[in-house]
Amino acid sequence: MPSVTEFWEMLLYDLEGYSHDNLLDRYSLISLMLECGKLHTQPLIEPLSKRELEVLGLLRSELNGPEIARELGVSLATIRTHTQNIYGKLGVNNRRAAVRRAQELDLL
Repeated sequence: MPSVTEFWEMLLYDLEGYSHDNLLDRYSLISLMLECGKLHTQPLIEPLSKRELEVLGLLRSELNGPEIARELGVSLATIRTHTQNIYGKLGVNNRRAAVRRAQELDLL
């Protein structure tokens, strides 16, 4: 599977001579390819810690924040901190997107 850069270079080569007015912009095209599974996503710059992976696994469940905190024996504030760190590392801003991205990266 080509990297995003390699894919883009191949696409531009294949489309040489076509009017750029008829092309999707680079980001729309790459987003579409990622959604369709045609490109692998880039690995994480900073890996998730063992505890963040535990929290991520529980984010996939039906448990809410306080229930996750009780399950792990930590405070709700600690769970919120872990969750924000997970979101930042995965480049997402909500629980559902975090689980989806983690599955794309084979973390779950």
